[in-house]
Amino acid sequence: NRPQIVAFQDLYSSKILSWRVDHDPNKIMVIAAFGEMIENWGIPRHCLFDNGREFANKWLTGGAKTRFRFKIREDDPLGVLPLLGVEVHWATPAHGQAKPVERAFGGFARDIAKDPRFSGAYVGNRPDAKPENYGSRAIPAEIFLKVLAEGIAEHNARQGRLSPTAQGRAFDATFAESYAAA
Repeated sequence: NRPQIVAFQDLYSSKILSWRVDHDPNKIMVIAAFGEMIENWGIPRHCLFDNGREFANKWLTGGAKTRFRFKIREDDPLGVLPLLGVEVHWATPAHGQAKPVERAFGGFARDIAKDPRFSGAYVGNRPDAKPENYGSRAIPAEIFLKVLAEGIAEHNARQGRLSPTAQGRAFDATFAESYAAA
């Protein structure tokens, strides 16, 4: 099947801070990735979320005043983010530019998905753009996760980033400088 990735990204530096993979996007993978981010980097003051159900779930965002999904009830318990004092912001629905992580995912599709170790397993970037050798091979999960981790590490460490904050540095260096001052 086609693995789904959820990632948390620092918006200032564009560094990918944590991520999870599953068969379908779901609240458990979002919470696990968020938990890893907190363990490694601390609690953010703000969080920009996609509007998918996996992000708007009550475990994570219950009680947030700006939730768009699900019925809000008076007796709903607070979710993890409101309990931690994290202000939740929602990306504009159906607007890819409102989600900065989409640019990183484009790079992953261009660089990681076409890694030679995935030969025969690449599914194409659209249903009508499948490569000649499509479906000739399945990649074991442990190999997929290893290649993905290497690709994300390379993405974060690549020099020459032209964003206004990176100014030619890697996302790792940009984040480290910002994190030290936070």
